[in-house]
Parts: sequence; C-alpha cells; structure tokens
Amino acid sequence: MNNTIQSYANTSTIGGGEDNTNTGSYATVPGGYKNSAANYSFAAGRRAKANNQGTFVWADSTDADFASAANNEVAFRCNGGVRFTSGGGGGNQTVSWTPGSASWSFSSDRNLKEGVAAVDGKSVLDKLSRLAIAEWNYKGFAQRHIGPMAQDFHALFPLNESETTLNSADLDGVALVAIQGLNQKLEEQVQEKDARIAGLEQSVSELKVLVKALVEKSNGGEQ
Repeated sequence: MNNTIQSYANTSTIGGGEDNTNTGSYATVPGGYKNSAANYSFAAGRRAKANNQGTFVWADSTDADFASAANNEVAFRCNGGVRFTSGGGGGNQTVSWTPGSASWSFSSDRNLKEGVAAVDGKSVLDKLSRLAIAEWNYKGFAQRHIGPMAQDFHALFPLNESETTLNSADLDGVALVAIQGLNQKLEEQVQEKDARIAGLEQSVSELKVLVKALVEKSNGGEQ
C-alpha cells in the first residue's frame, strides 16, 4: 500500500508493507513500513534506510529512521539485542550482545564442557614469554593493531584446528592462566625471600649470642 518503485529503479522489488520506496536499481524491500533501498540494497523492518549502494539494513520496530552509513555495509538496529545459537543438544552454544553490554558474551557454562583438565600456569607463562608480539595492519587497511600471528600462537597453544585464526576465548584463557602463573612465581619468590630473611635473622641472633659470650668472657678475664 502506497509503495513506490522509482521509474529509473530497474529490476527492483517491493514485496508488501506500506510507504516503502525503492530509489535504486536491483534493490529489495520485502515489506515493513517506510523502508527505502538504493542500488543493490536491501531494507526491511520499520524506517530502514539503505541509502548507500550494496547495503543490507534491518531496523526493528522503533519509530525512527535507521540509515546506512557507508557503501556495502550491513547494519542492524536491534534494541532487544543480538543472539546467535548453535541450535540444540547438550553442546548448544550461544553468542549474544545486549544494549548496555560492553562486548559480546559467549556460552561458558560448566555443564556444556567436557574433557576438563588442569593447566600449569607457570608453563603457560613460559610459553607466553616466547610468543612474538608485533604491531601490524591488515593488507589494504591503514588501521594499526598489536597482537600475535595466528601461526605463532597455534605453535605454542594448539587449541583448535585452524592455524590462521585466533579465538578470543583462547586468548582470554591464556592471559588469565598466565596471570595465575605469574602470581604463583611471585609467591614463590616472596617465600624464598622470607626464608632467606629468616635465615639471616637467625644468623644475626646467633652472632649476638656469640658476641655477648665473648664480651662476658673478656670482662671476666680482666677481673
């Protein structure tokens, strides 16, 4: 109802809804309300504006425009959050984001895991100290990053089948156990230091006793 495909918008489609507009060629609006799509774009939901070419824009039911910001972009407005799940079964895993979260959350329930084994923190710390860390950028992009190469990380921590990708859960886990390993080493060093101090204090006490005895002996000889 009141949907419009511009005369110059070749092979564009509007599937239904109301007040939707195709402003470009090869554009699609499947339905919804007051959506618009430019060349090679897709817009759906409520007031989704795929104003740039090659964009996919989904807008939830919020009564406000939600527009693309760059060509060939995928953009979602989702006030209820985003959730990806593996489906079902005992190993069901979920990755989710909700408004107010600082980052993505992933399933880490003890009941989802098996093959649990203890990790030697000092051993992980030793490996981590040998991991090359560099500053770099992806080919064709100027933004700089700091981090390891996947191959180097995998050689020290063969935790998954891919030698060309990094898993954030593994990175976090290695960092956490390395901190535990460092804390363990520091505690051992403190214990060794305390033992040395205790030994020195014992030696000083013994020397004091010896000196006192010598002084008393010397004073007794003079009499």
